[in-house]
Amino acid sequence: MNEHADGASGGAGKESRGGYDPRFATAIDAVRAAARGDVSREELVRILLSWNYEPQYRTTGLADDWEFRDNSFEAVEYAFINDIIDEGDYDRIVRTLDGEGSETKGAGGPRSPLA
Repeated sequence: MNEHADGASGGAGKESRGGYDPRFATAIDAVRAAARGDVSREELVRILLSWNYEPQYRTTGLADDWEFRDNSFEAVEYAFINDIIDEGDYDRIVRTLDGEGSETKGAGGPRSPLA
């Protein structure tokens, strides 16, 4: 499992692996900041819309439900499931990333929230 503590985020001098905001090392760091109230929902959506997601890796077996990639599209799914973003926000992110083509999908990108 590759999760950071809730307080972990990229600081000054730490290179961002993502897109929109260098304060966050991973997409889940931005989501956790929004859950704490440090980032508005609107700002989180902007961050997630521009994030450079890593692939989602899956194994087959008992550990499947335990896997989580901090910098994958799973961060968007986590935000949606935990009511940090709403269905409209999720759909907007999915539509935008779907429009970027197969490269996004190959990087673990959007799935229907009800899938």
